[in-house]
Formats: sequence, structure tokens, C-alpha cells
Amino acid sequence: MAIEGYPSTVSAVPAGRVYFHLSSETPGAHTLTIERVGADGVLFTAAGVMVGNHPHPADRAGSHAWPAVTLSPAFRVPADWPSGLYLLRANGEAVLDFVVRARVPGSVSRVLLCVDHITPQTYLYGAVGGAGMYSLPRATRVSFDRPLAPLINDGKFAPLIPWLRDNGYAVECASTVDLHAQTNLLAPYDCLLIGPHVEYWSRQMRDAVESFVARGGNLVSLSGNTAYRQVRFDSSRTLVCYKNARADPHPELSETTVAFAQPPVNRPPNTLLGVGWTYGAWGGSAQGYTVHYPGHWVFAGLSQPIPAFMTYETDAAPFVMEEEGYPRVTTTEGNPLSTTVLASAEMHDWNKPGLATMTLTVRHGAVFSASSTDWIEHLYQPAIATITRNVLNRLRTRLPFGWVEVGHANNITAMTAWEDKLYAADAAKVLWSRHPVLADAPWRRIGHANDVTAMAADRGALYAVSRGNILWWRWPRDTEYDWVAIGSGTPGGTRALCASGGTLYGVAQDGTLYSRPATRTASHGWRPVASWAGRLPATPAITALTAYNGVLYAATTTNRLLRTGFDFVEESIHWVDIHTCAGARGLAAVDGMLFMAGRDNRLRWLDLHHRDLDARSTE
Repeated sequence: MAIEGYPSTVSAVPAGRVYFHLSSETPGAHTLTIERVGADGVLFTAAGVMVGNHPHPADRAGSHAWPAVTLSPAFRVPADWPSGLYLLRANGEAVLDFVVRARVPGSVSRVLLCVDHITPQTYLYGAVGGAGMYSLPRATRVSFDRPLAPLINDGKFAPLIPWLRDNGYAVECASTVDLHAQTNLLAPYDCLLIGPHVEYWSRQMRDAVESFVARGGNLVSLSGNTAYRQVRFDSSRTLVCYKNARADPHPELSETTVAFAQPPVNRPPNTLLGVGWTYGAWGGSAQGYTVHYPGHWVFAGLSQPIPAFMTYETDAAPFVMEEEGYPRVTTTEGNPLSTTVLASAEMHDWNKPGLATMTLTVRHGAVFSASSTDWIEHLYQPAIATITRNVLNRLRTRLPFGWVEVGHANNITAMTAWEDKLYAADAAKVLWSRHPVLADAPWRRIGHANDVTAMAADRGALYAVSRGNILWWRWPRDTEYDWVAIGSGTPGGTRALCASGGTLYGVAQDGTLYSRPATRTASHGWRPVASWAGRLPATPAITALTAYNGVLYAATTTNRLLRTGFDFVEESIHWVDIHTCAGARGLAAVDGMLFMAGRDNRLRWLDLHHRDLDARSTE
């Protein structure tokens, strides 16, 4: 490269100063231009700029301390420049880039493209021992004051901004350095877009994105090997990563620079992204995704298979294929059960054998992970383009609060959940089970359930009330077991049943809430739920009950969803109306997901992590 260099900052705002530190193999006068990536035309020109020939220091990991070139007047970002990624050229040759943030964040677009300037620094000088974090001896500190090739030279990133432009998606831009440094960077936005290889994150970045999603923001990760390792900033221009807990002298354990999944950080990427590199793969022959739920909205309009395009690094969720042929995520790496494995691939012959999974995780906000460092490089391939458009069209705005259909629940008369599985009885006297996958997965027939009208589960037992108000229990296993009678339901007949914290709760025909210990014997009777604060009013409209984290949820004949108003049942004195719940025959809660089996034979879910629910749930 005839000219190389680095900016004084990787991110600026309109009217902010940016200095350019350049070195030329042929010192003398040069012409500098600046353009916005993805837009036509030169926006800034400075001719006759003197650039010297400056040596690389012996310590290539440290600051090169090259002087800034002299511009007259000194360069300021013009006030009318829109947010974007900007490219500096010298004599037409791309030298460096920097981001211009929005003058009024969120005013042009509620989608923020976060350009990664951190991970490339860790790979810089990868073949020079002591200069980068991938050559021996590994550097543990690297400076941003080093010449770094512009991102348009990276074929895995270069198509992204032009593709967004060609498909009509307006975005605003920031750097991952901004994500680290600015606590409220994401507040004005509905969607965060990242890719293609956003591997190194600081604790502050991880905190910011997790908080964003918890408050309803969506994350679209067109990236692989994402959030794999934690880094730390010693200053605004120095990045630290030891990749080893014992070697890192930093006293704050939560900022130890190791892989996020490892001690003492213990923060697997899966808890945020739904995927991680533990089950991911590295380097091998091209592989493509196999779609598991072709009816899912992510694949709407997909008219051809996803091609074999993955060759470098992938992420994956741990999952198993059920006998019925559908995948369901496991919690091995801390995955939320609200992670849907939409598609997968197996890389048996790669350098690091593993998997790739395309996933969608919903916990108030939604997180889509393409899980491949190669995704953006192939954005103009029709299948990948279709999926990406579907995802951006859905997730560029926040998800509304409401019930979402996820499958069928035919002729269900009662439903409950135990140990991350749904159980349901139907009108044909059959007992079924199903994993809480947020897609149309099949139910498995596991036994009989004669005339069951209400169900609950706790402490390793399924409970049911049948016609005649008989209370039963059986083991919650996917095989035939006899039900054992253990007394009667609530006095006068049972409208609904659930369990929480070792206690069975039942709503009697007159709407009174009763409780008894959740034991497999008839030695305990029912008693009305009450405390010094009073008692819940009798509500005979209740038709179904469930519990989650000590709160009861109830469906009514008036198509409403209620919850107990306090943080534990016995001190609640009001049922709080929180949402619609049309035609519910059964309710069940698993891992923050409230499922409802409806009279229309459809299974729906409601996100209990949604912050709108908080606002509706006060006495």
C-alpha cells in the first residue's frame, strides 16, 4: 500500500473534528478525498496535502504516533453529512474509514448499523509476533493508533451497505467503540444490526445490548463467532485481551478478558444471542442450511434452497432432534427455551467440527442470528436476500405486545407444564406432550387422560381433575402410566387448577380460590386462600389457571387474561386484568412464555418478559 494510516477517532458527529495520521512510501503532496460508502460522489477534496514517510515502531502493537497531516482549515465533519460509514482515499486509493453518527439519533432511521472497529484490531498484524493477538508471542494490548485497512476491503463486510441501499433500508451508523463508550447509544433505536464477524465485545457492550433487548429492542446478527471473547479498554485508544484468566491482572472479575462462556465471566453468548461458538464450527468445505420450519415467517417467499455458502466460522445453539423430526434447543449453554432453531447445518469435516444454527430468540425484544461470518458476503444470493428482507421487515420495529400463534392444539380440555415441556389432555381422553418450541411442532401421544377438565404440575408430578371432581396424579413421563386418585378437587367442583412452589391452587365453581399442598396423597384438604391483607374476590368467570414465578395467571369466559396483583399469591387481594385471552381452554407457563390452547384448536404464546406486561400488572 502506497499510503496507509488511521483516524484520530473511529466515530464522529457532525461538526466534530477528525484528524488523519498518514504515512506514504512516496512522501510529498497527495490528494485526499472523502466519500460515504454506498453513496455516489466525492464529498470532500483536499489537494496538495503533504504526507511524510513514517516508520513502523518496533512495538507494532502500540501506538505508531504518526503525526496528523495538515489540512487548512482543519477538517470538521460538515453539519449536513448524514450518518454513515465514510471512506478516506489518497490519490483514489482507499486508506481508512470512520463513522459519522446521526446528529439527531433515530431521526432518519430507527435501525442502527453498528460497524465493528474492535475485532479487526485484534487480527491486525496477525503474522507478526508480538504485534497482534493471533501470532506468537500474542500481544495483550493493541492500539487504535495503527494503520488498519478500511472495511470495504473486507469482502465479508463490503456488500452490506450497498445491499441495504439497493433494498430500500435506511440505517444510521455507529461504531462498536461507541457501543462500548456510550451508555444510552441504543435508546433511540428499535433495531440493532451487526455483522459479519463481531467477535470481541467489552462488558459494557454486552450490558448495553442485553438491556436493549430486555427493553424491547431487536437485534439482527448477520454474524458468526459473535460475542465470543471479552475485551477491555485501558483507554479510549487501547484495547486489552489476555485470553487467559490467570494471566489477566485486572481486579474486576466480570471484566476478565476470556471467552464469555468461561470462568470467571460465565456469560455464554447463548444467553443473549441464542447461539455461541462452543457448538459452532471453523473452516471447511462449503455447507448450506437445512430449513426445519418452512412455514415460519422468516422463510416467507423462499422459493429455492439455501445454497452451500458457509466456509469460515459459524455459531450454533445446542439442540436435539426429536423423534418426530423437529429440533428443540437445550439449555446446555444457557439458551433461553424461547430460541427456535429455524435451520441448521452440520460441519463434520471442518477444522473445528461443529454446527451452524439459524435462530430466533424472543425475550421481549427479538434476536435473529444468521450464525455465519459468510452471510453478508452472499447477501445478493436470492434465498439469503429473501430471508434477510423478511427479518429486517419484521424486526426493524419493536414487536407488539400480544398473543402469537405457534401451532396447533386440537380439542384440548386442559394444559400444564413441567420441566420445560407442555402437557395437555384432549376431548378424546388422550394425554399429549410437546416441547415449548415457538413454531408448529407436533405433539406426542403419551397416555390416557380420561375426562380431564383441569391440570397442574409440580415436584415431579402431573395433577388433574376429572369429571366428578376427582383429583388424580401420575408421573410426567412420555409413556403410559396409570393415574392415581388422591381425593377430590375444590369444594363444590373445580373450574381451574395450577401449582406453584409446592402448592396446588384451584378455582371452585363459585370462583373462590383454594389451595392445598402439592402432594401425592389424599391426606390434605383444600382451604380458601387468604391472609391478613384479605383475599382475592370470587371470580366464577375463570376457566383456566397457570403459575409462573409465584404469580397466578387466569383466563376467563369474558376473554380476558388476569393475574394476581402482588408478588406472591397469598397477599394478593385483586385479580388484575392485563390482556385479552380469547377462547382459552388451557394455560401453561415455561421459561417466561405463557402458552394458551384455544377453542379454535390453535396454540398461542405471550411473552412474560415484555415490559408492557409490567405496566399492566400492578394492583
